[in-house]
Order: sequence, then C-alpha cells, then structure tokens
Amino acid sequence: MSFLKRIIEFFKSDPTRNWPAMPRKSLKFSLADKTLNGMTFGHSFEALEIFGKPDNEMPIYDKTFHYLRHGLIVELDDQKIDFFAFIIQDDAKEGFAEAQTTLVDADGKTIILSKNSAKNDLVAFLGDPQKIDEDEVEIILFFDINDLKIEFELDLSQKLKRMNVFPASKIH
Repeated sequence: MSFLKRIIEFFKSDPTRNWPAMPRKSLKFSLADKTLNGMTFGHSFEALEIFGKPDNEMPIYDKTFHYLRHGLIVELDDQKIDFFAFIIQDDAKEGFAEAQTTLVDADGKTIILSKNSAKNDLVAFLGDPQKIDEDEVEIILFFDINDLKIEFELDLSQKLKRMNVFPASKIH
C-alpha cells in the first residue's frame, strides 16, 4: 500500500466503530471447508462483525483485528481475511481469553483445543507434521493440509499455546 493511501486510510473513520459488542463465542474451524464459524479466507472484513467490535483501535489501518474475549486474532490483506490466530494460552501481556476452539477434519472428526492439548494429541488427530521447529522458548509444529498452512505453537512442556491458520499461498 502506498504511503499516501495509508495516510488516507488512517484518517478515515473506523468502519467498525458502530459494531456491537458480542458475547464470547465458541470457535469452530473446518479444515475441509477452510472456514471459521462460516467465514473463510478472502471474505471482506465486514464478515468479522459476528465477533463484534474489535478490541484494538483502527483495525482496518493496522490490518489486524484483536478479539480478546474470543481469543482470536484476524489479519487482513487488502481488507480481506487472510490469517486466523487462535490464542489458547496468553503470555499475559496481551490479555486474551483462551479461545474455545473446535478443529474439524475432512472426515468430520473433532478435537477441542485447550491449554491441556498436547503435541501427542495434535499428532494423533492430524498425523505427523511436515516440520518441527524447537528453540529455548517454544516448539512449533507445521502442517500443510488442504492448501492451508497450520502452525501449532507449544510451550516447552509440549502444551498448546496458539494455532495459526492461513492459505498456503500466503507467507506469514
């Protein structure tokens, strides 16, 4: 985005300013349909109104919607949804609630993701990851499923902290 376009965007009024606050929602992500509660990548940001007013200011300008009560971060590209992050354990600096997330595979099997979900649970549900990255802070499992990139961030005790999902054609 050009510098001038970013300045114009910044001074535009926030189109989410009149969105109502919404109660906490359970989140359901379908790997087969590539949908979160019925919305998918490429949908306009307006579809996010089902989650209510975002908790961060100027989400369109930042291209990021923070939903603390839902444990959800959504990123945009050209005002269209292109990234979901499900916060399972927050490191307390952000203030996210634990996402109440159900992951559904292509056969309709489900797994409920929680801070008690372990590496072994995820591997049993999805199979072996394409890659594992481990450092002194965390372990990341990388999966390529149905043209999606899925990253599971785990703490060193192998418990789930966060799940990131985005189209395989995108780089995050």
